Amino acid sequence: MSNRWRKLRENYLNGPDWIRIPDLLISGKYKSPTVMIFSWLYAWYIRCFTLPGRMIVMVSPLLFGYTLLSVRTPIRILAFAVAAIFAVDFFFGLTFRPFLRIRRSAPPRARAGSEVEIDYELYNRRTLLPAVDVELDAYFRDKGLEFVTDPASVNMIPGRRRQALRARVVARRRGLYTLPAPIADSRFPLALFKWSCRDGNTEKLHIYPAFHPLLDLVLPVGKRFQREGTSRVSKVGESLDFAGCRDFRSGDDPRHIHWQSTARTGKLIVREYQEEYLSRVAVIVDTCVKPPSFSFRLRKTLKPEYPQLEAAISLTASLADFLARGDFVIDFFAAGPEVYHFKGGRSLACLDSILDILSCLEPNINKPLEALTPMIMDEITGIGSAVVVLLDWNEERKLLIENLKRHGVALKLILIHGHEETMIPEEATYFSPDDILKGNVKRL
Repeated sequence: MSNRWRKLRENYLNGPDWIRIPDLLISGKYKSPTVMIFSWLYAWYIRCFTLPGRMIVMVSPLLFGYTLLSVRTPIRILAFAVAAIFAVDFFFGLTFRPFLRIRRSAPPRARAGSEVEIDYELYNRRTLLPAVDVELDAYFRDKGLEFVTDPASVNMIPGRRRQALRARVVARRRGLYTLPAPIADSRFPLALFKWSCRDGNTEKLHIYPAFHPLLDLVLPVGKRFQREGTSRVSKVGESLDFAGCRDFRSGDDPRHIHWQSTARTGKLIVREYQEEYLSRVAVIVDTCVKPPSFSFRLRKTLKPEYPQLEAAISLTASLADFLARGDFVIDFFAAGPEVYHFKGGRSLACLDSILDILSCLEPNINKPLEALTPMIMDEITGIGSAVVVLLDWNEERKLLIENLKRHGVALKLILIHGHEETMIPEEATYFSPDDILKGNVKRL
């Protein structure tokens, strides 16, 4: 009972998963139980009533209250007519409410601004009654996703029949989107009530930042190469370089015998290999932004937008893509609300993991570089070269760059800022956020 109560309380404080709770209702990690009551009431209100139904429900107290004040008023006829319409819609909607088995298939990740195809397979578990006027996952709009056309829908599914549907959605902004368990709504017959059926599991959809591939990248030359073993780097087959041929020795692998040289010399000759030396590169991205100034003006979104940070994350994705295509070993560092340190290998999975991290990065109004510096010094000293993407230039960032140089790290410094009057160090390469987001940066 204790575990069940704890789980029930946790689900209640997390709020309804089919809508997005405004950030103004959440103060940091604390969630008020009182505020959650209003969130749950609002969530069920939009889930049980259509838009016309919600409008009538809002007017009904005034309508029925006025009829109580005046018995002979003709408005009583309108009030009884509205009540009759609601009763008819409730009765037939309850009778034909859907009982469906829903299977949804969505990709694990997609690019910001690109279309995502979501496939559904529906099965009507009823024997005689059909499922009428069914619409799927109409609440994606409340989760930050937009439908390209309309949500997946079907007019009727006969009893014990299957139906395949497809919907296309697009996410304008990067982020980690939690898709709630599939919800099928039926608005039969008068489209006042919505009778929903829920089945399946929640899914995660990583929307990684939109980026433009780099054509050329000049990397800093460090003083050392990192030698890695087989447990460190993802590879196909043996990661060894051919060094030459020599005479056969006891214990050599017979599979390495070079038969052409053996036939020419009359004695056994084997190929000799040496372990491959790999170039490791550290990629460090700065997420520290200035907090927005207080303003009474209303915004379309509750979360403020930071074009400078989005440009830095987009450029970092381009760097990771170029390095992954060049068989580099990437050590990725980022400081957001928590410090990320990802040690990659040489595979497409490495790039996917970095893009997943970039999709989840949030702006930080604190000083993340202070928490990142001790970790950087231990790791990057053994790497030798790093690409640093900064959002501004101040004493804190200057101290970080000086410490890296003091440890013998070869640096490529990239500064992204929207104001040209910002002081720029001589060794830094400067880009404006607009140039990066528009794809004008092709070479670094």
